[in-house]
Amino acid sequence: MKSNDRLIIGLLDHPQIYVYTRTIGKEKVVILVNLTDEPANINEDLPFAVTSSQLLLANIEVNEHDTVKKLYLKPFEARVYTV
Repeated sequence: MKSNDRLIIGLLDHPQIYVYTRTIGKEKVVILVNLTDEPANINEDLPFAVTSSQLLLANIEVNEHDTVKKLYLKPFEARVYTV
């Protein structure tokens, strides 16, 4: 899946999940996407922490959660957090 180097530059080297940021002015968001049909765990610490109150967008319902640096994403799940 991640065979094109132009597409894999991000914040995490994970075989299933793309993690990258976008910044406009002073607002920064992080995008996390599991593009596989298998659940995926981010077991290493992300370079930021997120809480459910920072969640802007998700394609699957996300339970409320405290500050975390590790996440579990369901198959084809995508989330966008402010950071």
